[in-house]
Amino acid sequence: MKIKNIDMIGKIFGILQVIGIGGYDDNNKRLMLCKCLNHLNENPHYVRKTFLTTGKTTMCGLCRIESQTKHGMWNTKTYTAFNNMLKRITNPKNIGYKNYGGRGIDMDPKYNPLFENQGTEKAFKNFLKDIGEIPEGLTLDRKNNDKGYWKENIRLVSQEVQNQNSRSATLDIKKVKQMRKDYSTGRFTYKTIAEKYNISVSGASKVLTNVTWKNV
Repeated sequence: MKIKNIDMIGKIFGILQVIGIGGYDDNNKRLMLCKCLNHLNENPHYVRKTFLTTGKTTMCGLCRIESQTKHGMWNTKTYTAFNNMLKRITNPKNIGYKNYGGRGIDMDPKYNPLFENQGTEKAFKNFLKDIGEIPEGLTLDRKNNDKGYWKENIRLVSQEVQNQNSRSATLDIKKVKQMRKDYSTGRFTYKTIAEKYNISVSGASKVLTNVTWKNV
């Protein structure tokens, strides 16, 4: 028996509760606004009505990830770092690929889900075993930016240190001091400083306002 749209309000399908009536998708199918009872703090999302009534969709995207990720760390800083590493190295469509996989930066094969068909679960556990959980205030970094993600080349550092160690950073303490001295004369702008020291305008701005290189 077909359920009227208005009668869908309040009904629960799996762990999704209908809270509103939406428009139509690209296939002219009615959408219903749903909230996940397991993630009440997340924004409601639209689900095709027939997917709810036929049982095709019973949970939100976050629930699906959680159900597929037994380690329970999918939303942690450590898992995010692991996932970002994979994308930058293996996905040519990723915005960071050209500076990572595209220029030969690799990783220990045991971190790759495709290695011996081990899957993401085991690959992440290997990564976690070598790196440990990444605490707040620290970030994943490579000691040598021309080498890949291998245990001996990985470290956890503050964002400040990572910024100074980045491939795009062509500065050192001496140059930073001179940059600030030049700027203090009033004869330079952020743009002319950036051109002189071969860095981005944004990078120059951060140095000159002490957002980066605070220790100098």
